[in-house]
Amino acid sequence: MSGPQSAEPTALDVAALPAHQLARRRRIIVGAMELLEREEYEQIQIRHVAEQAGVALGTLYRYFNSKEHLYAAVLLDWAGPFWAKQDPAEQKLPPEQRLRRRMRGAIRAFERRPQYFRVQSLLQISSDPHAKSLYAEFALRNQEAVGRELAGMPKQKAQDSVMILMSVLSQMLAAYAFHGKPVEEVYRVMDLCVDLIVTTLPS
Repeated sequence: MSGPQSAEPTALDVAALPAHQLARRRRIIVGAMELLEREEYEQIQIRHVAEQAGVALGTLYRYFNSKEHLYAAVLLDWAGPFWAKQDPAEQKLPPEQRLRRRMRGAIRAFERRPQYFRVQSLLQISSDPHAKSLYAEFALRNQEAVGRELAGMPKQKAQDSVMILMSVLSQMLAAYAFHGKPVEEVYRVMDLCVDLIVTTLPS
């Protein structure tokens, strides 16, 4: 679903927004999250988000050009805790344990909110340029968070390892979210993948 059409839709520069506009944008994102807790993504209409957030539909479209653009922002916001650096106590753990915790934490997040994986899967094939841009940021920040746990590996090997880990994670989560794979199997396969990766991690 898209908003009012224009020749070249533009997105607001979020970093340049004044505080009251940032608060309004945040309210829209929270409203979209609240609806996703109750309904499937496909059932949500952009006007329902505007109603939930208490803003006019035209106002919402000044911040987000489409439903996909909006939910790409929602996905970024929701994933924020995964990207946080681990606390000092966790940073003292062996690299293998840190990596395993990072990957299991990602599974746990989608286990609690499988609807976000379904949104992620739809956004991967979005043609909306603003959604694509935000999704690219989402993917990059995921890779950076996992990559931090591979510090000490040669650069190319670390990049290859991140690609392997993220690919296995995505495949297993798809099996869980769309095909009824038990979540225990997702954890098992992800742990096995970590086992294979960590043989080359510094201790």
